[in-house]
Amino acid sequence: MFDKGGKSCLVLAPARHLAAGGGGFARFARLAAGQALLSFVREVLRVVEEVEGWKDYHLRVVAGGLPPPKRGQPNPCSEELARCVKHAGFSVLVLTDGHKRTPADAETLQDLDAAIDYVDASGTHVKLPITGRDLTVMPGPRGLARCVLDAQARPMLVVVFNRFVRRQSECSDEELLELWTLALDAIEQHHSQEEEQDPFLAMCINAGSFQNISHLHLKVWLSGERFRPYEAHPGYQVLAQARSERRAGRDRTAKRAEPRLDAPTPAARGQRRWEGVSGSDHACPTPAAEPVDAPKRRWRKK
Repeated sequence: MFDKGGKSCLVLAPARHLAAGGGGFARFARLAAGQALLSFVREVLRVVEEVEGWKDYHLRVVAGGLPPPKRGQPNPCSEELARCVKHAGFSVLVLTDGHKRTPADAETLQDLDAAIDYVDASGTHVKLPITGRDLTVMPGPRGLARCVLDAQARPMLVVVFNRFVRRQSECSDEELLELWTLALDAIEQHHSQEEEQDPFLAMCINAGSFQNISHLHLKVWLSGERFRPYEAHPGYQVLAQARSERRAGRDRTAKRAEPRLDAPTPAARGQRRWEGVSGSDHACPTPAAEPVDAPKRRWRKK
């Protein structure tokens, strides 16, 4: 464990299956019909939640190796851990910072045929003319979870359970396997399984107060090239249009808030109002004065 920017961090990697492992997370997940992955996930949860006692945390599978160290500092991992990470081809970063917030209620998202409408813990209101079923990319083979597009049109796949779940420790073995492998199955529909590198950038899952919504879900971030096949999905077309409208609305709001360069200053507006009241255009006319050398009029009585 080490400190990273004020946050307590753990970096973990599998060690029991070094002889059979290697090649990245996707290959590791297929070992022994998923039993190697299942044992590793259970051990990670034991270390994080029981040994360290963390209930609120962010967990991330980093493809390719160790997570990047804090700028200007060497990586604090031990040689043994670095060796395990190098052999496995991935690492698991877990961090917590002690912050507390209440995740937004997400029970309405369980209705796959209802239009998406929720507010997350950050205050973002997501309202779409589309249902959860419309965003589904692949249902789970056991019917326990589903892989869907991100409701905010980010380049990721999201795995969510069909029943309401808060923590991985609540899940059965079958649910855990489906949670961690379903997105890999969806990606492999469009890309070869024989590739040496993992087909994702990172896999992230939050627990407790780190969640934006209270329903457990796994986010799988993809590169632009990996995500491109999903841009043709009918559901993504609706998401992209909604995102464009949100951005246009924010741009209009920001433009209205900007000061006009040609607008008069408050001082100039005050001067203009003063001139309108006391200026020469509204002053009472004065009679013209007679020339100095003009002869004086003489009045005669009749």
